[in-house]
Amino acid sequence: TETWMMSNMMPGDSVSSWVGLKRTGGGSNLNISCNYTIDEGIWIEAETNDDNSADDMATQMLITQMLYYGRGNLDLLTTDNYDKDYDPDPTDPGPMVEDMDGDGRITLYDLTAGVDVKPRNPAHDTRLDMTIQFDENAGNDFQGDTLNVTMIFILNDLIDETGCKC
Repeated sequence: TETWMMSNMMPGDSVSSWVGLKRTGGGSNLNISCNYTIDEGIWIEAETNDDNSADDMATQMLITQMLYYGRGNLDLLTTDNYDKDYDPDPTDPGPMVEDMDGDGRITLYDLTAGVDVKPRNPAHDTRLDMTIQFDENAGNDFQGDTLNVTMIFILNDLIDETGCKC
């Protein structure tokens, strides 16, 4: 896991970061997801909403860049493969974070469902680059709040419907 803390962000602000990954075991599937908590802080202002949930704030955190440098370099936000080397099947658009709430945006809320990628072999390190932007239309409801985001990386084997490891 890797934890990023987003504080003192104003609507429209963005933050970029990356996580280096080193494969030390087997596994044919890397699941990348996140979870988060909200800290309302001690300075609740009259015009802010002190009943925000972590999901409320996470839906305001737009993922504007998510590149995985692994088995082929992948843009995990679009169906356009960042690197043609990934293409395991001409009908496979490649892995992509799904818009879980159907709002037409990819946010940290959507990433809680995870996205699966095929990792590099153990001899190669890899990384994930992300840029997150606080939605410029978020308003003042989140003023003074902090969103603590934990990125989760789970390496495991894919198992098909017949129970066979792939």
